[in-house]
Amino acid sequence: MDTERLRRLRRERALSQRALAQASGVGLDTVNKVETGVRDALPATLRKLAHALEVEVADLYGEPAVPLAEAPRKPGPEFFKLPGLDAALRRHGMRRGELAYRAGMTPGELFDYEVGAKKTPYEIVTRLAAALSPDCFPAELVAPPEQAEAFLAENQQQNADSQDKRDELLQDMREERLRNPAARRTDEAIKEEYRKNDEQRAQEHPEAG
Repeated sequence: MDTERLRRLRRERALSQRALAQASGVGLDTVNKVETGVRDALPATLRKLAHALEVEVADLYGEPAVPLAEAPRKPGPEFFKLPGLDAALRRHGMRRGELAYRAGMTPGELFDYEVGAKKTPYEIVTRLAAALSPDCFPAELVAPPEQAEAFLAENQQQNADSQDKRDELLQDMREERLRNPAARRTDEAIKEEYRKNDEQRAQEHPEAG
């Protein structure tokens, strides 16, 4: 299973790991370990996660098994307002006019979506989030500011916990190499583990780069 794809699908739907666990009926600890690659998901777990994310199980392994044009998808949700837009603009340091330009719409269209004069399709929400920042979650726009702040804080804590678990796993691997010489990996394999760990950390915390 592609753990990065699972993480991306979850974030595209503005779900925290806890929300995905609740929606799928899979334990939060299991969701965390599957997403970080610490544990392989059982087939039943994959089916539950795919159902909660409204995708096929095959989609969790990379590209969809059939072309998107041939794979009917459930229409995404629509939102009547964007109550978190103002706070998100301040958080990411952008003006409304610039956001409208980056998202390929007029300021008037953006205003209509914000106040509910026009229903906002989910694809518009994701487009606006991407235009704001690669680190902006759609939840920041569709949730009231206080809920968005809570979501961001929870996601930040989960990322920190995931990093701790990855560091702990690597430490266990190093100790195992010292305890059991017969099971040692080559130095190249260990360096590859570190490289992947650093790349994943850089993707999740680009501001630290």
